[in-house]
Amino acid sequence: MQKKNAQSPAPIPTVALQCRDFVGHALQDVVEGKLQENDYYSIFIADQKALTGDAWTLVKPEHSRLQEKLGRFSMLEAFLKVQEGFVTGADSVFLRKAHEIPKNEKEIYVPYLPDREMERFHVPRKTAEFVFHPFIEDTKLTERELRENFPDTWDYLKSNSSTLNARSPVRAGSVAWWCPHRPMPVLKMLRPKLVSPHLILIPRFSFDETGKYAVSHSPWLVPKAETMGDELLRYFLAVLNSTVACWQIVQTSHKYSRGYAMLEKKTLRSLAVPNPKDVEPAVMKKLLNLVEKRLGDPSLKPVEAQLDELVSQLYCLSTEDRRQIGFEKNQ
Repeated sequence: MQKKNAQSPAPIPTVALQCRDFVGHALQDVVEGKLQENDYYSIFIADQKALTGDAWTLVKPEHSRLQEKLGRFSMLEAFLKVQEGFVTGADSVFLRKAHEIPKNEKEIYVPYLPDREMERFHVPRKTAEFVFHPFIEDTKLTERELRENFPDTWDYLKSNSSTLNARSPVRAGSVAWWCPHRPMPVLKMLRPKLVSPHLILIPRFSFDETGKYAVSHSPWLVPKAETMGDELLRYFLAVLNSTVACWQIVQTSHKYSRGYAMLEKKTLRSLAVPNPKDVEPAVMKKLLNLVEKRLGDPSLKPVEAQLDELVSQLYCLSTEDRRQIGFEKNQ
């Protein structure tokens, strides 16, 4: 930061550093006024307009025009609710392998989809893990009901009582020792939805068409209104798995080692997306048919390229826009 000179209306140039490694070298180059880009860091002059909003998004000058162009589109939160998965406070206890669950007590366990098993577009037919969910339909079990009706699970929880009692919510008295920290989200997410890993290299949004799975910490998305329903989810499945959505996520998300980006609620909510109401019926029909084809056969990878091309047209990307976001490289 630098004190503004009231006598000079001209904006002070803002030097931005995006650093992935070699922090010392990068900072030295900033001090010496070197503007450059390599595999480890980028140093560039940023537009002061980027610092006027509630959230700062610093982009390279050549990307600012594209950023401005995308800003004219709607935000994802206008169409989808972005929510986070459940939190147990003790995954090592509450997440169990399928063969560990008593056969007559499966009623209080829900299939769990871990991040590592989330694929692009589709979810697996089954997974090896389940999460303990102390509800019968939408009614939470009491301790007595759990002890009397599900004795094997009760004995299992008792054998892990030291771990469960060590949780801070239990010590504070806000959660029963045998109960997951936040179990209700599991109940809410058992519906058709889009899911994604929390950390990504490229978008891996999947369509849980039957609402079979629960996810932990990771984002899950459902329509804000019931109109269109599954069609809306299929449409945004294509949009969110596209190259242009990937570019936006990378630009606005927290970065981790080896190029991973963290998907957060606020990042996804503000993603610029084409309004489905503005899509011509013939184009929408073609897009939904391609999505259906890809969901029906995960081996049809060329379909993804066709979807990416369609989505790029919805964003009205120019040849230069495509080059900037690496469209050709991703085909």
